This record gives sequence, structure tokens and C-alpha cells, in this order.
Amino acid sequence: MKEYRNYFFALVMFMQIYGAIAQNEPFLKDKSILETELNFGNVNHFSAGQAAFMCVETLSENEIIVAYRDWENQGYGTVVVGSVSYLETAYGEPVVFASANIYLPKIKMVNDSVFLIVYRDMDLDGKGMLVKGELNNGNIQFEAPIIFSNSMISTSSLIVMNDTTFLIAYKDNSNGFGTLLPGKFVNGSVSLGELQIFNAATSFENVLCRMTDTTFVITYRDAGNGESGTIKTGTIQNEQITLSEPVIFSSSATTEIALAAINSTDFVITYLSGGAMGESIMGKLAGNSVVFTNSWTYCGSAVSGNSVVSLSDSIAVVSYADLGNNNYGTSKIMHISNDGLIYGDAVIYIEGGAFTTQGSVLSDSTFVLVFRNERNNFSGSSVCGKVTLDPTTGIEFFDQSPAVMVYPNPATEFITVEGDGINNIEVLNMNGQVVKTIRPSGNKTDIDLTHFGKGVYLIKATIDSNTIIRKVLLE
Repeated sequence: MKEYRNYFFALVMFMQIYGAIAQNEPFLKDKSILETELNFGNVNHFSAGQAAFMCVETLSENEIIVAYRDWENQGYGTVVVGSVSYLETAYGEPVVFASANIYLPKIKMVNDSVFLIVYRDMDLDGKGMLVKGELNNGNIQFEAPIIFSNSMISTSSLIVMNDTTFLIAYKDNSNGFGTLLPGKFVNGSVSLGELQIFNAATSFENVLCRMTDTTFVITYRDAGNGESGTIKTGTIQNEQITLSEPVIFSSSATTEIALAAINSTDFVITYLSGGAMGESIMGKLAGNSVVFTNSWTYCGSAVSGNSVVSLSDSIAVVSYADLGNNNYGTSKIMHISNDGLIYGDAVIYIEGGAFTTQGSVLSDSTFVLVFRNERNNFSGSSVCGKVTLDPTTGIEFFDQSPAVMVYPNPATEFITVEGDGINNIEVLNMNGQVVKTIRPSGNKTDIDLTHFGKGVYLIKATIDSNTIIRKVLLE
């Protein structure tokens, strides 16, 4: 199988090189897709006994907060803060946020210290509840919970749009309809707006995704239309919601839906198609609608506990329990481009059942997964992953454009970039991040690198629509 994949990559590269040379354009051959690695730390545990419905939010690159149902403590809603260091997580003492048998908690940060949790309270006939929490000098405090639905709810989702507005989506079990509820923060307190039905049919797998401060998308499984995977775009301003017409992204029965924004207009959906295999699709906001590319299979067998995190506009990671491989917890790197998705090899993060997986981004190269650990008596567990990408590995340049010189190389403090008609110069580090941008005023540009650490940097020069990249070593 690997031989076929390598053949495919080689064919794609040949076609791109040929096309670039034929059009007399420069071409950067970047084999970083083949050089990218995904590694995991050890599995850590945030609950000693059984836990369920876990979800996670990032407080900082080195700190997370997890919400879950504590099976060993009467099903109480519980949160715990974890400190992350070198892909290992150490957890503090758990704190109860709901002294009731709860289901389906979802947690979102409002700012660095304030967060919201929505959940179903089974001691109150399954009503939808909302609670506000705050981290204060290592302590967690909660306000009294608010009932947001007097009917039983299921498949809920929560997003914070900005520092004044949030949005809840859920299935209202009294009629099965997909329902949206806006809310806002007023002088530190929470107030709720008017309900709006987004699908007047039974709606499962309701997943919200924030795109900008005012725009969002919502995906769902529409039982009124053959269980198809469906999406709507929406805007919210002053608690007023405007929704687009529905667009189907999967015509077969669609479950295990997960969703992540790539940038303010693009997103990726992962899902289980027809109960048979894990699939994915890229979408783009287009006015008040959505356009989709083709779908790509990331797992040839059924999956469970699907999760996707976007680390950048070119890298995401999909994680799942592979039902075709003993339910092993598995992840794959997803390489994103305008042409579609290319998946890396499957990486197992636990050899055992990893159910109801949820993920959160820690940095542009690291993320955390929480899951129900079958190997450890179904305890609540977590694992941190890191994507390693060396953007200098395997880069070759086929230069059909005007010459650009970078000297001295190696350099110690300064470099000079020389070339006619350069419009823009960017300096990129080993993680592919732009660390400096210069607008040249002549044919020679001196760049001060004294504040940068030693290592290899890429110098990216733009001439009209052409891009030339040079590698330089800073000693």
C-alpha cells in the first residue's frame, strides 16, 4: 500500500513540476508531507474510576480543563485542571459543577479565566442546563446553574462567538427539532435570548463551529431527509440569528460528525459514512452558502468517537477509535491544500478502546485528546500529540525566474537579499512560521537577524506573482 502511495505522490509532483516549467513559473517542490511526523506522549488519567462524556478546552499552551460525568460519584458533573509539560499532563483535584446525574457536558472558554458548561440534568428530567465557572488563583468557583430548556435535550453543542455572545445548539426531545439558543454576557452575568429552530425535523449530531466573531456553521444528521449529513451557515448580531438554506455534504446515513475551522472561511468535516468508513470533506463559506470539494476516506473501517483539530491552515489531525482494529485509539495527520486532503499514516496512541474522543489545540504543533479508556476500567484519560514538520527537508527549487541572492550564508548577524523587482521578503523559522516581514525599497535589502536563535531559516522573496525561497544558516 505504501508503494502505491509513494507512486501517487511522485506522479503528482511530476505533473506539478511539468506544469510550472511549461508556464515559465518558479516551482517550489515541498516534500514536507512525506517528512511530517506525529508523536504522542504517555497516557495520563484524570479520573481514577469510570468516566464518560468527557470534553476538553485549552487554557494556555501548558494548561487544560476537562469536564466529564464522574461515573464513580453518582454521575456528577465534574471538572479538573491539567498542567501540560513535554507531552505529559498532571491533573489537580476534581471539582463538582453539578451535584446531579448529568449527561453530555460541553465546555467552552469565554476568556482566560471564565468558562461555560452546558449539560443534560437527568435529576431534572433531562432538562438543558447552563453553568458559568471561573478560575481564580487555582480555585474553581461556579454560579448557580440556569435552565435553558425545560424539555429533555440531547446532542448539544456550545460555541463562544466573542466576549459578549455565545450560542447553544441542541435537539429538543419534545419534538426532535434542531434548536439554537443565543446568549450574551451583561456585566458579568449570563442572559439568554430567543429560541430559533434550525431544522424542523429530528436532528442528531448537532455540531457548532465558530468561523468569525459573527459567523458560524452548524452540521447535523437530518432524520427528516434520510439521515443525511447536512450543514447551514449562520450569522449572529445582537442575538439575532440569520441562517442559510441547508446543504447536504453526505447523502448516506451520517454519524460521528466532527468539525474544525481551518481559517475564517474554510473548514473540514470528518464523519462516519453509512456506518462503513471514516470520511472527510472540505468546505468553504461562499456568501450565505457553502461549497464543498470531493470527500476523502481516512479510515477504511467504521470509526467511533471522531474528533478533528486544526493546527494551521495546512495541518489538521483526525482522531478516532478504529473499530476495524480492536477499537484502538488512532490518529492521522491531515495535509490541507486547495486541491484537497492527503492523509499521513495511522498512528496508534493507545492499544485499546478509546471512546468518545475529544480534542483541543495547545499550540500550532501540539494538541491534547481526552477519551474513555477501555484498558483502564473505562477511566477518563488523556494523551498529548505533537506534529513535527521540518520545512527545510526535501525542498528543491526549479528556478525559471529572475535571480535572487542571499548572502553571507552561513550568517552570524545580518544577511543581504539582492534581486530586481522584489516586492516582499519574509523570514520563516523551522516551524514554518513567519518571524519577520520586510518591504524592500531597492534592489538590496539588509536584514538584521541578531535577535533570532541559531539554526536554519527560509528567506521567501516575492516578485510579482512569483515566489523564490532560499535557505540560510544562522550561526
